[in-house]
Amino acid sequence: KIAAAFGFAGLSSATAYIRRDASALVDNATLDGLNQPGYAAAKGDPVSLDQTVLSQELRLASPDEAGRLRWIVGASYIHARYKENQDIATSALADGGALTGRQQVDRLRSQLGAYGELDLRLRQRLTGSVGVRVQRDSYNSLQQVEPFPPVVGEQDFSIEGASTPVTPRFSLTYQANAG
Repeated sequence: KIAAAFGFAGLSSATAYIRRDASALVDNATLDGLNQPGYAAAKGDPVSLDQTVLSQELRLASPDEAGRLRWIVGASYIHARYKENQDIATSALADGGALTGRQQVDRLRSQLGAYGELDLRLRQRLTGSVGVRVQRDSYNSLQQVEPFPPVVGEQDFSIEGASTPVTPRFSLTYQANAG
């Protein structure tokens, strides 16, 4: 986080980033279709995960929080990606639950938003506020199943969409006590 004070406003910026890579070998005794319990029947099933998330917010606010007129404007951005690979056993592709393919998941989500709010103290204990947030959301998900052996071909499941919600805010606040 970075913050700076100017005569006309205070500026703050907050950035976060995460990158996570993981791989594991999980026991999936159903890979051979026999579903046998115990350590001797354990079957290694490799799983991998790759995830990244970046978020950024930039905010400009009036310098006097106790002033009669207060305001704030800002923008935010989030970009997230999630990828996963795993061998699967499913009766949806073959009877018996035997190893039937590899599942690959790739999801992408992004948000870009802007907001502003204006507060006006009407009386000593009465404040009116008006604000709005506009945001663009987009989502894209692709899940692929590659069967072993490639008899029926790859199966793809895809979802994508976007929206632009606008959220207005109006309030009138009365503070009952002076403290």
